[in-house]
Amino acid sequence: MNKTYCIIRVSTEYQTYERQAEILKEHGYINGENCEYIEETYTGKTTKRPVFDNLIHNIIKKGDTIVATELSRISRSVKDWSELIDFLLYKKEVNVIIFKENIHLKANGEMDAMTKLILNISAIFAQFE
Repeated sequence: MNKTYCIIRVSTEYQTYERQAEILKEHGYINGENCEYIEETYTGKTTKRPVFDNLIHNIIKKGDTIVATELSRISRSVKDWSELIDFLLYKKEVNVIIFKENIHLKANGEMDAMTKLILNISAIFAQFE
């Protein structure tokens, strides 16, 4: 059975997961009911994060879905985001949903030029923040 993993990431121990958890709940993603929250306190400047790495390399399976409140919760690097999307969509064959940027990517799905443009612009803004 396919699973859904909701990424909740903050950069410092002084921040909380609550705002992101509330947004996920507003969109119908309830921890333990229809998804699993993956919480991590780590900088978004790198995708080399222990909890996230374990998820994408060891746990997530073909047909699963990754959900995040905004692109910057997954990555703040344009280069990392591009490589990560290719890895998730085409190697791991998982779906990716990101609310703020209204991104809904299907595993192995074709991305038209407009989708690629929006993804890259969103990644640039995430890195700039």
